[in-house]
Amino acid sequence: MLDASASYDKQNHTVILNIINRDHENSHTINIGILDEQIISVQGKVFGDMEIEALNTFEEPARLQMTDFESTTSSTIELKPLSVYVLSIKLK
Repeated sequence: MLDASASYDKQNHTVILNIINRDHENSHTINIGILDEQIISVQGKVFGDMEIEALNTFEEPARLQMTDFESTTSSTIELKPLSVYVLSIKLK
């Protein structure tokens, strides 16, 4: 239940990875690896909510919002249910 796309920024030696976890109930763990490259850091933004019907309202204007994501120690990431990740992967 994961969808992903990636692009490479040659000038900054960075991979942009977009991942969607469409699973309504389960987190999924992924391991990011790039052949013949060493990952320095993974950072980006996460968007989502555990309820598929969630939305921003006048009563809860910030229910859905982007949050920061950062991992400098591991390329293993747990993707929350019903979430979208836009990650910048800095390579050595």
